[in-house]
Amino acid sequence: MRGSFNRKLIFVIISFTCVFCYFTFFYGLLEQEDYAQKLQVKQIKDLHNKMDKVSKNLKENQSFLNKLHRHFEVVIAKEAKILQNLTTPTAIKPQKLPSRVTIPVLVLVYNRPSVSRCLDLLLKYKKTVNADFPIVVSQDGNHQETTNVIQTYGQQISHFKHPDEPVNLPSKQRHMMGYYKISSHYKWAISQVFQHFSSAETLIIVEDDLEISPDFFSYFFALYDLFMKDQSLYCVSAWNDNGKQGLIDESGNNILYRSDFFPGLGWMLKKSTWMEWKEKWPSAYWDDWVREPSQRKERACIRPEISRTKTFGKIGVSNGQFYEKHLKHIILNSVVVDWADVDLSYLNKVKYDKEFLKKVYKSPLISLQSLQTQTFPPSSTLRLEYIDTSSFVNCAKILGVMEDFKAGVARTAYHGVVTVIHHSRRIYIAPKQPWSGYNPR
Repeated sequence: MRGSFNRKLIFVIISFTCVFCYFTFFYGLLEQEDYAQKLQVKQIKDLHNKMDKVSKNLKENQSFLNKLHRHFEVVIAKEAKILQNLTTPTAIKPQKLPSRVTIPVLVLVYNRPSVSRCLDLLLKYKKTVNADFPIVVSQDGNHQETTNVIQTYGQQISHFKHPDEPVNLPSKQRHMMGYYKISSHYKWAISQVFQHFSSAETLIIVEDDLEISPDFFSYFFALYDLFMKDQSLYCVSAWNDNGKQGLIDESGNNILYRSDFFPGLGWMLKKSTWMEWKEKWPSAYWDDWVREPSQRKERACIRPEISRTKTFGKIGVSNGQFYEKHLKHIILNSVVVDWADVDLSYLNKVKYDKEFLKKVYKSPLISLQSLQTQTFPPSSTLRLEYIDTSSFVNCAKILGVMEDFKAGVARTAYHGVVTVIHHSRRIYIAPKQPWSGYNPR
């Protein structure tokens, strides 16, 4: 009996233990699974939080990028507008002359087929001014290739041919034949144009080796009224003899000056002045003759800070005199100036002379040596003084301006004063006061 009871007790204990172990193991599995689920939920929640943060950052970055994009769009649009204003001649508001006014443009040609460079620009840019600027090409000689080029323009131009008249010169002067032919051609062509366009009171003279700026016609038209009314002027020129880089204010695209020196190279002439000159026109060296006191009669020209013409004619009758050292370095204006909006009343002689001379002689006087050795504030205005031709040439050599005189007048001079830029400072090379005037000898 006892043995049987013990066996039953052992069985019960073992069974209870097994059941306990089973339930303990099963509960452990449940706890482990529940922990894993909670961990997984936490990880998913953390992942969602991180994704929300990334999404927020992306939105903020996208907003920044959108703002940056809009900023650059505005900048690019502004730059494009500026570039268009700098390079597009149509930016000039059309200017209208009274219908009775005609200003012929006379292009003098000899043996340059490259005259097409000049004619193409004249035809292109004259459209920017709503006025009558008929283009007349006057050809000297019988250079067939040049003739062929001119004829391709058809009715866009008028083509005149200068009769090839023989010039008899002594053998010692025959090397100057070109100068005689040019002078003869000028006289004939100017006379023909004023006769053909009888209502014209002025004409613009251009040679076959000139390029012009986009505001060339606007420039001459803006000065037309002043030129016709002011009897102290005998020409308007597109040229600055000292218009090289470093010698000009390259931001001064609308700055103009009065000058006692005749520049030529794209200039406007009055019919009344031509009537003075026609019968006594020289047989050679017409430009030097125009500069003589008996022709100039103390009259002046208007000239720009930055040239509206540029010559590409290295080879010519003068054999490239000054070309390599000066002419090829002249800066051609590229900024379109709306001359219709520029007040030019300051060019009136009385007003101009008073303000100009006051500005010159109020500028600090310095020596040539101090200019070379001392430092002066940028954009300052200074004055160098000369007492004779020799001392002027010394200044000119240091500054890099043209040194020669014609009929006693230095290139670009007005009241003896030559105005240039040197290391961003305006320099007046001025005669010592009191000044007795030009010495043509």
